[in-house]
Amino acid sequence: MKKIFLSFTFLVLISLIGLISILSTIGIETKRFNDILSENINKSNNNINFKFNTIKFKIDLKQIGLFLETNKPIVDYRNISIPIEELKVYINFLALIKSDAKIEKISLNFEKMGVKQLKELSTILKPSNLTILINNRIKKGYLDGEVEIYFNKKGLIDNFISRGLVENLKVTIKDDLHLEKTDFTFFADNTDILLKNISSESENLKIKDGDIKIKLGQKIFLSSNFKTDLKYNQNLKLYKKFLDKNKITKNLSSLNLELNNNLYLEFDKTLKVKNFDFKNNENIKKADITFENPVKSNFIKDDIKEFSIVNTNVETNFALKKSTINLSGNYSKNQGELLRFNLQNIIEDKLFNLKIDGDIDEQIDFQFLNYQKPRDKIANISLEILKKKNDLFIKKVNFIEGKNTINIKGLKLRAEKFVSLDEISVKTETKGKNNNDFSIKYGDKISISGKRFDANNLSRILTNRSNNQNFSNINKEIEINFSNVAVPFSESLTNFSLIGKIEKGKFVKISS
Repeated sequence: MKKIFLSFTFLVLISLIGLISILSTIGIETKRFNDILSENINKSNNNINFKFNTIKFKIDLKQIGLFLETNKPIVDYRNISIPIEELKVYINFLALIKSDAKIEKISLNFEKMGVKQLKELSTILKPSNLTILINNRIKKGYLDGEVEIYFNKKGLIDNFISRGLVENLKVTIKDDLHLEKTDFTFFADNTDILLKNISSESENLKIKDGDIKIKLGQKIFLSSNFKTDLKYNQNLKLYKKFLDKNKITKNLSSLNLELNNNLYLEFDKTLKVKNFDFKNNENIKKADITFENPVKSNFIKDDIKEFSIVNTNVETNFALKKSTINLSGNYSKNQGELLRFNLQNIIEDKLFNLKIDGDIDEQIDFQFLNYQKPRDKIANISLEILKKKNDLFIKKVNFIEGKNTINIKGLKLRAEKFVSLDEISVKTETKGKNNNDFSIKYGDKISISGKRFDANNLSRILTNRSNNQNFSNINKEIEINFSNVAVPFSESLTNFSLIGKIEKGKFVKISS
């Protein structure tokens, strides 16, 4: 009896294992549930219709659940045919036996879809902006994915999970500018969309190691991180067409850079941008600018025809209310030696704040001071400028070359005309001897005083003063005191004093 019981138990166990093996792999083919399943699925959503061929009854060992499986079912949603390779329906089996099927989950594996099928399906998507995007911007590509749909006890859709792969996507950004060979994986549910392993390219532009996360709700939030490599030259006519529209970039002849980008966007329900923040950290290996019209300066002897930035780190942050650009690296002019520079630019509420600190080796000529900085001697220039509309406030300008210094503080201009000044201090040498050492203070009156002033070029400067309207706002008394004044005569003036009055930028009274 014991042997019979053991044999029977062994036989049942073997049969059970065999049954489980069959159910977990091949399944049991049946048509018994076709009508019941179609009726219950269609009942859960009036806009969807299912028609099944043969159904297989199987078991999912991972989820420890029973499901029905069918291949290539006919599925229509809002009269749009959805290409499905495989469908699995997870059910409450006891309820199914009682002809009261309770669907817990539906798993759909889609056939690989091309652009034509994607555009057909886009008509059922919301918001409508997404449909417009797919139809107008996407030119080619393939989608391969699956969706799991979860139902509540009332048979209504409670949640979904979608995952898959997009390959060889071509998207039109603007006019002839396209992103091609775009690949990424995706995951989505009713609250989040996640794109990972994004890569794309357009001519010499490459995007790699990208990800995008979208948070869905009353507002839509998008955050993204990606890397960009760009190699540009003037032979790339596609980019040149866009760069030529900007006054700064239209002179760009070549560019080689690498960027790490961080993007944040906030949309309303209609996908209108309500807030944004874009940051990147980049390395400009080299950027060359060739000016159609050479840049001229009253102080620098040689015109600037070419300008290059080399091995420069760039940090930018563009936001809705405040934007910053920081650069630190090297530059050269007219293919000369590399010199260091730092630049910080902040734009906030239409206020432009620029800080620059850098070295310069050009020959500089300050005629008013009869001072020249020789070529190849390194000078340092630092300045800070604030600009809002027509108002320009030069907080400071510092020029240092050896023992030579020129400092300007608190210079205000409006529509390029002088408004006010805090102080100017000057110390310079020529031929190894001190020729300027004085300061200018602008308060209730203009006070100019110091040990030395080189006036050898003063007559040439004053000859042109009547044509200069930049100082027409000056209406003040002036007092000048110099211990020594160098003049174009054999002897210098000592203990020089002058008092006078300036109206509309011109002397109306002088006594010296």
